[in-house]
Amino acid sequence: MRIYIVCILVLLFYTGCANKIYTQTDIDTEITIEKIKAKNIIYLDIQNSTNENIELRKYIEKELLEKDYALSNELYEVDYHIFIDIVYADKITQKSSTKKVLSNVNIGLGIGGTLNRGLGIGATIGSSIGKIIGDSMDTKMYQIVCDITVDEYSKNQELVKESHSQIVVETTTENRNKYSIIRNLSKEISKIIANIF
Repeated sequence: MRIYIVCILVLLFYTGCANKIYTQTDIDTEITIEKIKAKNIIYLDIQNSTNENIELRKYIEKELLEKDYALSNELYEVDYHIFIDIVYADKITQKSSTKKVLSNVNIGLGIGGTLNRGLGIGATIGSSIGKIIGDSMDTKMYQIVCDITVDEYSKNQELVKESHSQIVVETTTENRNKYSIIRNLSKEISKIIANIF
């Protein structure tokens, strides 16, 4: 009887862990800028090369305005030009790590089943339940990849410095819709870009 209780507790523990969302960020090259500018005006240029509706502009504008940067539609009067090309925004399906753990637990029960007949029945039931739960928990990894160029201009509008980088932001989830995930990843990217300034 204790083995059944332990199995149920283990299943509940791993099922609860599977509902968490983990976000990971990777920046190819750190972009640094000279932060001593007279006007702090930015021209924001965003190109979306994907089929997804990504509202990155409004999130970046909000972050930059909170840092007291002004935005302009005229390239000739700015201190900085940010060009962002969103090159990838989609999901990648992965097998659930919880499913792997459930398989390992079930193998342990199967070995125990050879020692005691009562455990053999439990192992068969556990294997069926583990497979059903594990199949429903295959995770999806969503990812947004952006190429970024930041140009710095002098007071005479001469290009002083050009920096390039790539930002990859991804999250693993089971239960959220695609729009919600892309919105959250867009917010993460906007924070990364705003932290350059």
